[in-house]
Amino acid sequence: MGESAEMYLETIYILLNQLGEVRAVDISRKMNFSKASVSNGLKKLLKQNLIDKDKNECITLTTKGLEKAKMLFDRYSTITRFLEIIGVPTEVAQQDACKMEHTLSETSFECIKQHVYLTDNLGEKTIRCII
Repeated sequence: MGESAEMYLETIYILLNQLGEVRAVDISRKMNFSKASVSNGLKKLLKQNLIDKDKNECITLTTKGLEKAKMLFDRYSTITRFLEIIGVPTEVAQQDACKMEHTLSETSFECIKQHVYLTDNLGEKTIRCII
């Protein structure tokens, strides 16, 4: 799955949690994309069975789409938190995490996740990744 599809899924997930229901226009506003671009992106997600649309054009995530969206949001949230822990201002951390979440290896992400968990729960300052 490409970065663009991942961004659409994550945006749908966030909007569903914020608004309760989502339409293409909501995605267009949130992502600052044209309605045509959003329409094309949604068609691809429909073909991959990641989203559904009802007769009122409301968009929902399929089980497969929800799993993927939750995983993406977890990556974004964890990377954001890691960057904040090391002193990056929140706004910059959020912007950087948005870029990093799509390219970071699973190995690096798991080490970051361990570090964030231990720091937030045990107050550890220096943690070595155990894989």
